[in-house]
Amino acid sequence: MDGRERRGVGSGGTVREATVADVSRLVELMSDFFAEAYLTLDRDRAGEVFMKLLADMRLGEVGVITLDGGTVGYYVLIFAMSMEYGDLVAWLDDLYVQPAVRGRGLGSLALAHMLERCHARAVRALSVEVSPDNVGARHLYASAGMTPVRRDLLTLSLGETLNG
Repeated sequence: MDGRERRGVGSGGTVREATVADVSRLVELMSDFFAEAYLTLDRDRAGEVFMKLLADMRLGEVGVITLDGGTVGYYVLIFAMSMEYGDLVAWLDDLYVQPAVRGRGLGSLALAHMLERCHARAVRALSVEVSPDNVGARHLYASAGMTPVRRDLLTLSLGETLNG
């Protein structure tokens, strides 16, 4: 097992880099993730974006979370240069674990895997956006040492989004 796969102790899960063969399952999981936030997903565009990320690791990384041989979650890391941190930074764009298997340490396993991958790439900071009411996610990120940054996130959409 190299740095591209991580096995969980006690959870029975694994985390590994996604491949092109995973894209249809990733789109299914992303659709479920969006549905939890009452959003619909443009599945075709999501598949295109996953393919783009898988084709160019400079842009980001996609991982799959498995349990008992089945894919039950995924993550997406996006990379960028930052003047504030003076080097590469990562944005945890998505981390999703199916509701039926939450609470088994799979999110922690995935986060540990991502942190290992970030260290290997000399990433200087990892950020994530989380809803104030998402207590489980906030606890997961806090347990990894992530703390709130007192800044507002402002966004100007310059194109279509995946949430149809």
